[in-house]
Amino acid sequence: MKFRCEDLPQYGVVLIPPSSPEYAALIADIQNRVANPLSGSAPQSPDDDDPAAPTMILCNRSQTPIAAVARIWRFEPEDGRPTTSVPSTPWRGTSLLEPFGLNERTRKLYGYWHVILPGSKRGIRGTRMFGDNTDVRPPEADELWTGGSFGPVAGSR
Repeated sequence: MKFRCEDLPQYGVVLIPPSSPEYAALIADIQNRVANPLSGSAPQSPDDDDPAAPTMILCNRSQTPIAAVARIWRFEPEDGRPTTSVPSTPWRGTSLLEPFGLNERTRKLYGYWHVILPGSKRGIRGTRMFGDNTDVRPPEADELWTGGSFGPVAGSR
């Protein structure tokens, strides 16, 4: 099976496939940072997903943070009809693209932990993305998570 990535190099958004000479060093750096997160809560690990799924690396080589990522895949069998996915949901819940109702502290946290800073990279395997911005700079004091999490909670009201 041939695996092909199509990126947006004119905007500084570059996808590195496993066949690239720079892939091994980039994925090793991401995996080392996943094993030693500064955030207090580990980002998604590449081992959490289907090990048979190809991994690619997204590099932000632009001067602007990436606030959302959507992926579209296409499977083209040799003897059959191609299948194309619908675009993946670029973000879940509130993001910096919809900052309404976020206080300044939360906007600061999201501005570090929920974007891909210029120069940073992420591994993508299947539907999961792993890595964080510590490859370009550590979080500032007011960007550190101090406990708790955002999201729905099961149970009583």
